[in-house]
This record gives sequence, structure tokens and C-alpha cells, in this order.
Amino acid sequence: MRKVLFLLLLSSAFAYSAGDSTFKQLTPEELVAAVRKMTWRTHSTAAKERHNFIKCGVPVLKQLAESAPSLDADTRKQLNELGIDTERPMAGFGRPEGLEWHYDTGIFRIHYTMKGNHAVDSTDSDSDGIPDMVELMAATAEETYAVEIGEHGYTRPPSDRWYSDNGGSDAYDIYILDLGDLLYGFTQFEYLANLSGNNEFSEAKEEYAATSYIVMNSNYSSFLCEEAACVQVTFAHEFFHAIQFGYDAWDRIWFLESTAVWMEDEVYNDINDNYYFLELWMKQPHVALDHSRAPHWYGSWIFFRYLSEHLGGPATIRKMFEQSVENVTKDESDNTIYTIDQVLRRRGSSFREALNQMAVANHLLTSDSDAGDYRYEEGADYREYGIEPRLDRTVTLNGAGAIVEYTGNELMHNATHYIGFTLPEGAIEMNFESFNESLRYNINGIPESGISFSVYRSRGRTIIPIPTGTDMFTVAIVTDTVKNVKYHYRLTLDTDVIIPTAITLSPNFPNPFNVTTTIRFFLPTWEEVALSVVDLKGREVKSVKLGEVQAGYNEVTLEARDLPSGPYIIKLDGETEIVARKVMLIK
Repeated sequence: MRKVLFLLLLSSAFAYSAGDSTFKQLTPEELVAAVRKMTWRTHSTAAKERHNFIKCGVPVLKQLAESAPSLDADTRKQLNELGIDTERPMAGFGRPEGLEWHYDTGIFRIHYTMKGNHAVDSTDSDSDGIPDMVELMAATAEETYAVEIGEHGYTRPPSDRWYSDNGGSDAYDIYILDLGDLLYGFTQFEYLANLSGNNEFSEAKEEYAATSYIVMNSNYSSFLCEEAACVQVTFAHEFFHAIQFGYDAWDRIWFLESTAVWMEDEVYNDINDNYYFLELWMKQPHVALDHSRAPHWYGSWIFFRYLSEHLGGPATIRKMFEQSVENVTKDESDNTIYTIDQVLRRRGSSFREALNQMAVANHLLTSDSDAGDYRYEEGADYREYGIEPRLDRTVTLNGAGAIVEYTGNELMHNATHYIGFTLPEGAIEMNFESFNESLRYNINGIPESGISFSVYRSRGRTIIPIPTGTDMFTVAIVTDTVKNVKYHYRLTLDTDVIIPTAITLSPNFPNPFNVTTTIRFFLPTWEEVALSVVDLKGREVKSVKLGEVQAGYNEVTLEARDLPSGPYIIKLDGETEIVARKVMLIK
């Protein structure tokens, strides 16, 4: 009889590169050591801290499958002795054996034993012959399936009906084993679906869809959650991995893990296990959203929470997995951000715009409906839990203003620096300079009075009015998507500023422009305005849609794809006056 294997993912088994968003390649010796640790059950009576628990075993399994094809014969031999099938196209553990009982729900088959080390608790409250733990697993699996497949519309994982070692039926297999008292569970992918990589349950033609099974722990009594809650969030997380593998098993691990945590919140919104990872994540805003490091990738679920609340609902996240099938790759290139961007552009946004808006929302962390695009439904609950935004530094402004320079190495791509200023009333002029002109940043000025706020997007020199009673002025600096570069910058704030007293239309940039250009205008006080493009004969040729307009500087992008080349007039109509500027479109 084949022995049952157990998985323990230890952070020390991995090495990470601090400057990019990928695992550092493990040496063969390191890989064998990691797998050896994976075969140990860990039981301890010592007090455990929250960070010692291992949320999911998928990262190490994925690393193993990706590394196995390039391993030498001796390393393969050592892995085989540890129970790894390295001859399989997707290397990993074989199916557990020795579990004499199973329970079928129709969709799922749950395998368990009543004897030995892996025996489930025999408590059977309703005396129907099925242990309570098995019935809890079954109910959780059905509830999860109803939300993830039924309500959210994901494609079900491919069937394992076509190979012999498939758990004995066409149902999706769940194995209940003693995983020790640190690991919650894991999902093991096995083979390319139907040998071709195509999931038979979808209309698309996948290349890297994979079959899988789930292993759940038989006892969660030592974990820092009630048993039912442990089972529920773990299964919601792991079954979403099974769904993910049914689209593209080679998607990036940060994307797989962060969306799996997001899905926990969709299925079991009241449990809030994800708050813990968000608290850790918010303490390191300078780390890239897509940085592949545990537990950071778990905290990145907040990005997908922001998208699902503000950009098309939960269906937007599903569209990303559908798009990943079209953008599929198994090589070293990373299409994940590009895939996300494609989906968001169809929603009228982009990856960089959504990341920037989320960065502001993460600083404000509010549920106030007045915050609009910068709120979270559970923002107040996050704060009540103890989650707080982190400032990289705080600066007190005097009459001469301030200059803040950053030349460190910690600020990464797709990340944020928050700088807080205490300042006098009146106005400030803010100027941001990158030490690398090829990099693009999004700069946000956020005056806060404790009960209200405004967000000012900055490019070049920007005058920002500071309302009476403002307690803090925060600048959120959101970096570009370019990896492995130094994000060095200078931020200058000048308090010796005179606020314009009339509507001002600044020069657009770039000018001349090809297809798109940015238009900025200043309103001394709020009023109704309209922006349009007219030709040199005074005829309106395009109306420019404005979002929410505020007192102070406003910015809008003009998209002129439908206009022929030539000179035009940008016209800003206010309630009391009209201002205009000449622009040049060159295609």
C-alpha cells in the first residue's frame, strides 16, 4: 500500500529576490529539502502565533511542478523516494490511499478513514452513520460550489473521469487527512485536462487547464478559528484554486493566491480571516502588489476587492481568468498585469488607474458613501480590526515649504509611498520630479480635515487649495509597472502660493499630441462647467466627458481618435466665463 503523504509549507524552504516579483530559483538541494519538509506532519503543544500557520500548500506544489523538468537524475531520485512522481508532466504527489470510506454529494466525493492516524472524529450528532466532520465538509463544499460556480459563473474544474487513479468516480475528490496543526489544506494539480489541456466544461479552448484534488485537515482544534470557520474559508480558498487550474494552471502564484483569498470573502463574508493578511499588507505599501512573497500575496486580495466593488462587480475578476486563457504562457514572461489591464480597459479604466484609485482608498480606509470611488464597503470594519494606513514619513511645513527626496531601494513597482504633511492654511504648490524620466508615476494630493477630503491628481506644478480646518495633507505616490528599476524622486511643496481667482485652463500636454492629451483646469470655487473641442470655424466637433469636478485643479484625458489631424480649440464653459486654448492634433 502506498503511504499517504502530508504537506507542510515552510517559509524557510524558499528564497526570494527582494527586487522583483518572482521566486528565486531553488537549487536542487534546496528543492529536495523543501519537499522533505513537505512530507512531515507537525504537531506541537507550544503556543502558536498567527503567522506560524500555513494558509495554503499550493505555492510549493506549483514551484515543484515548474522546477521538476530541469532537475538532474540524482535529484529526481531523491524526490521520488519522498513520494514525488517526477515523470508526470506536472510533477507532484500521487493520490492518498488507505482511506476506506467515502461520502458522495453528487458533485463531490469525500474520502476519509475511521482508524489510524488519519481518523476523523467519530462524533455523529444525528446518528446517521456519517461523522459530523464529514458532513461539515460536505455542506461546505456544496455551499462553496453554489457561490463560485452557480452565482459567480466560473467554469467547473475539469473531470478526472478519463484516468484510472481518479478516486473511483467522476466526482471532484476531497481527501481528509491529518496534516498536522499548522497547515490548513492544499490543492494538488495532476494532469493536463483530457491530456490536451482543454477543460471540457467550458466553451473556450484551454491549453493548460489541469485536473486536481483537494486535501483538507482532519482536525482544526489547534488553529486560531472555530472548526466550522476553518473548514469554510479553507475550502472556499482551495476550491477556487481548483477552478483556477481549470483555466490556466501556470498563472502567476501571486494572482492565484490573492484572488483565492478574495473569493473566501465572497463565499463566507462574515468570517474575515483575510483581515489578518490585509493588516500585514498595509504595513508595507512600498512592496509591489504582484510581489510573490508569503504572506504578502495573500494581502493583495484587497486589490481585487476594490475592483469588484468599483469596476463591474465580481464578474470583472472572472473575466480576468477567461482572458488569461487567451494570453496563456508557460515561459518566463508574465502576462498577468497585461491581462488585468485588458479587462479593466473594457470597463473604462486601466490597471494603473485602478491601482492609483485603490492606493487612495487604502489611505482613507472609509465606508463613507461620500468617498465615492475611494471607499470600501467594509472600510470602517477594517479600521475597527486595527488596520491602519502607513506613512513612509511625516514632514512639517513651514513658511519656506519643503523638499522630500527618496533615493532608497525599498520602493518597488506597482507600489505606493505615502507622505504626510502638517501645514498652514491657504494653498500649496506641489511639484513632483522623477530621477528617471522614462518612468510614469501617479501623484495624488489628499487634504483631510477629519470629516471630509478631496483628491487632487498632480502632474508637474499643481496648486492645491487647503481648506480651513485641515488636519493633514497626504501625498500618495504610486509607481509604474516597470520591474527592477530604482524609483527615485523629489517632491517639492511651496506654501508661498497665490490661488488663482478666475477659471484657468492650463496648456495641454503633450501638445502637439497624437490621439490622446491631458487637459487641466482650475476652479477657484466649485461651479458647473463643460469642456468641448471646436474647430477653427467655431463648430463643436467633440464634447469631452467630465467626471466629478472639484474646486481646485481638475484633470481629464481627451481622446481624439475620431478626429482628423489639424488645429483645434479646447473650450471650457463656466457659469460666469469661458476660457479657451489652441491645440494641435497630429496623427
